[in-house]
Amino acid sequence: MSFTEIPFPDFRNNLKDFLDLSHGINFISGMSEADVTELSKKVALIQKDGRNEASLIAYFIWATSRAIAEHPKVQAIKRGNKLIIFDDVDVATMIEKELEDGSKIPFPYIIRAAQNKSFTDINAEINKVRELSFAELKGKKKTAIIKWLPKSLRMRILRFALKSPNKAKEAMGTVGLTSIGKELKGRRFWADPVTPYTCTLAIGSIFKNQNREMLCLTMKINHDLIDGVPAAKFGETFINLLENPGNLDQ
Repeated sequence: MSFTEIPFPDFRNNLKDFLDLSHGINFISGMSEADVTELSKKVALIQKDGRNEASLIAYFIWATSRAIAEHPKVQAIKRGNKLIIFDDVDVATMIEKELEDGSKIPFPYIIRAAQNKSFTDINAEINKVRELSFAELKGKKKTAIIKWLPKSLRMRILRFALKSPNKAKEAMGTVGLTSIGKELKGRRFWADPVTPYTCTLAIGSIFKNQNREMLCLTMKINHDLIDGVPAAKFGETFINLLENPGNLDQ
């Protein structure tokens, strides 16, 4: 029997601890499609004009922040018998970084108070982060859990630390946004993420349908805190923002 043995990256242990926070939460998932033909054209036009490299993910973050600002309970967290509803929308997403060996990994990054930033602001921030090396980004991130502690103890420490709403917001942001569609362009593909957030949006692939560009979109909501109707209204607002992008220079 032959096989290949490679080192298991440390960051994936941290990622697993983070994802394990979702255990015990009752989630509902909604899947839909959005016509992003006009949005894609506007982003492509910015690229053609030679301005700062524009990306669809920057607009997705912008739209997420605006939709949540309109439906703030979607990012609430429960503490005791109360719901904590944050004023700011801190969007946590993944930015691909290259390691020294040439392999690429997703690195978590949070756009703070995204509801107060324009598409241009968010796009510029993402471009700046993309220019940083993995070592530079890792140096900016605080390590809250000592990796050599037993798993059960790490999770107890992590859950205790996140009992504070402010610490939870600082460490995790308030809403999750993940995108994997770039690797599956042209196919219909919806993602169903593992997540501890009250609300997570998963951007799937973009496919052609009668010369229109359609985006596969999944919305995952903590059903312990949010009912179906408020979740659907939030989803409708988000899709409307994708399908009616307006002026991206604002």
